[in-house]
Amino acid sequence: MKTTFLMRLGFDVVAACLLLVALAYYWLGNLSHEWIGTCFFLLIALHNMFNWHWYGVLPKKRRTASGKFDMVMTLALLMAMLVLMVTSVVVSLTVFSFLQIKDNYTVRQIHAFSAYWAMIFVAIHIGIRWTRVMNAIRSALHLSAESSTRKLVLRLIAGAFALSGLQSAVALDISSKLTLQVSIDWWDFEASTAGFFLGWVSIVGLFACVSHYGFTGIQQLNRYRKAALTSRVTNP
Repeated sequence: MKTTFLMRLGFDVVAACLLLVALAYYWLGNLSHEWIGTCFFLLIALHNMFNWHWYGVLPKKRRTASGKFDMVMTLALLMAMLVLMVTSVVVSLTVFSFLQIKDNYTVRQIHAFSAYWAMIFVAIHIGIRWTRVMNAIRSALHLSAESSTRKLVLRLIAGAFALSGLQSAVALDISSKLTLQVSIDWWDFEASTAGFFLGWVSIVGLFACVSHYGFTGIQQLNRYRKAALTSRVTNP
């Protein structure tokens, strides 16, 4: 079971990397962008096949605040992916050109808009499941269950990612991209290709970090409320 989970995790990492690379449209060119996007959606379909049982437990997730948060964020990610997939077919110039669908500028804007939001929701999705991922990796590497030194190092790395993510969000003008504002500023890939990708990785790290600690805080609050309720019942 652990091997299967790690294999699925590997597919998910590849899918996230493909989405990240696909954001560099003006560096890739249209043909590479479309084929990367096609491979990405095949992996997303595979991800949903592996995790189909999640949809069956949706009613249970409404019972707690953390479950509701997970449900809303996952459904938002699903919606962004659906919009991204539909618009990618409409604006396709190569892979799906045989469909001869007439696209327009607005559809292209929506396509880019949904791609940026999908990246943010992917980061949040990772953050919510980060504890499970780290436990699986720790088990696979046969590391000790608790290590204050390792925990401190990981938290320092997370803090560094968060700070770098804030700087990168400004440099990449994320606010305009997430609000569907038209901008004539494009990243200069001739000056720094690595800077573009490192910037986006740090932004993903920022949102993953915030969502992880936010989700953990919600879970702890749920436990506190449950313990307080149990205490009142047993000690009226």
